[in-house]
Amino acid sequence: MDKSYTVADQSILRKINSRFFESNPNIIIVIPDVGLMEMCKSSSWKATMFHSLKGLSNYPTRCNITIGIGEAIRYETRNRISIDGKWFNKEITQLFRKLLTEIAQSKDGEITQRMEKDMVNIQDKLENNELNDAENKKRLSSQIDLLKDMITHDTIKALRAKQIPLQDKLDDIKKSAPVFLREYLRQAGFPANTIGPFLKQTPALLRLTYLRIWLNLNWLEQGGFDNVKPEIITNDYMDHDYILTATFFDNFLSLDKKAISAYDAISSIINTGKQKGVAHTFLR
Repeated sequence: MDKSYTVADQSILRKINSRFFESNPNIIIVIPDVGLMEMCKSSSWKATMFHSLKGLSNYPTRCNITIGIGEAIRYETRNRISIDGKWFNKEITQLFRKLLTEIAQSKDGEITQRMEKDMVNIQDKLENNELNDAENKKRLSSQIDLLKDMITHDTIKALRAKQIPLQDKLDDIKKSAPVFLREYLRQAGFPANTIGPFLKQTPALLRLTYLRIWLNLNWLEQGGFDNVKPEIITNDYMDHDYILTATFFDNFLSLDKKAISAYDAISSIINTGKQKGVAHTFLR
């Protein structure tokens, strides 16, 4: 039986248990780097991590953790090839499985103690980067402004009236993403004749751009986001890390309808032919 590498997000982790693993013997659970980051963002990080990973802890060899999206994109821009097939780091996976073993034994072992020692620095770094709500909202605002410059006022009106069919929206995302990326790639040192071949690999950078445009269009469709709490934008961005990672694997498990919708949309754009993102199918 072929293995099915399945990305699971925070919304569903606590529902994964022994029955799940026994009923789905071919599934390997994949936790993106952002998963641990999400568990560690509050002062009660240890309890959050314990409850989120407890269901996985007796099956460490059937669990993997990926490198972060930032590291993946740095790899791609440095080597000018897709990260596909290179998401796992052997040393990081071994540490993660050791952490799961500690959780299964309900003890603070070497990995937990190392995390506790560094947690203040880890959380400070997260607050200044990935979890910087104000900066994330500002970044999204800039992206939406750029998108507005590329589409007509009539198109924005049609979006808000929900008159644009889903497939048309997906086609527009696929066409516009390379336009957004070409200048970035030139500034990253890509010779002009390498940009096309790089994008044909549908690398993580391109898929992330699809996701960002999808999010921007959704906010335009809703009439804007000026009054939206910045932490909602941060949550959207964190969801993107799960979704993007999942597009490189076999499936996506989530209870978040918004995240599943985005996963299905991006999978359709890149034509993976994969299952739609689901939860209930596996958790009956």
